[in-house]
Amino acid sequence: MGLIPVTHTTAQVSFGFQAGVISGMDGDDPYGLNKQWQAKSASINNSNSDATKFYNGAGGSSLLFHLTWEATPHFGVTLVYRNTDFKMSANHRTASSNSLGVQIKVNFVENTKKLVPFFQAEYMFMNSNHMSQETATSTSYPSQTQPAYVLNFNTNLGIGGDLGLEYKLGPSLAAVVVGGFHGVQATDGNENLSTLNYGNYVPPTHIDGVFFLQFTGGLKYYTGRSKKKKDF
Repeated sequence: MGLIPVTHTTAQVSFGFQAGVISGMDGDDPYGLNKQWQAKSASINNSNSDATKFYNGAGGSSLLFHLTWEATPHFGVTLVYRNTDFKMSANHRTASSNSLGVQIKVNFVENTKKLVPFFQAEYMFMNSNHMSQETATSTSYPSQTQPAYVLNFNTNLGIGGDLGLEYKLGPSLAAVVVGGFHGVQATDGNENLSTLNYGNYVPPTHIDGVFFLQFTGGLKYYTGRSKKKKDF
């Protein structure tokens, strides 16, 4: 009677962190300080307002921590926590977000190689967003003064896609660089900005979500079966 072969699994767990920069991709904000707002007297029913692109001109930083189940040499599933800090200096605004989500990672070559290019797609199912706007008067239109407000919202929609490169530093340690496009829902639709004092101008109806580019780098550590990671 022949022996039954034993199947060897290549699954591993890895964890790590990344830090980097973000750059907002939102278009012009109709309620930016460099834009002429719509006067109430010019609106037939005083309700022809628009969304404010709160994150217009955003720049800032991003910090991520991730735990990955490397199911196969080509496929992994990651639990990721991300903190982002945005600053919109031209419009005297700041924002931050703490997000939790999952990423699906596909390696273009086996993860045992020294250089591993990959793609990952993410879905953030929990976002805690904090937005702050200061009182400021437009230098281009002195009659326009934006009101100060602070808003906090929990949302459940964030998406993203990245291309990355992993470089093995040793049997278990790797350096990672990643860049891609991301978006996060800013509010749950209950911001009620109509109560804000925009003077003789029509206030915005709501806040658009944020879209941004993210570029990060960091380290990644593979646990268990470390010899598997070295084929060079």
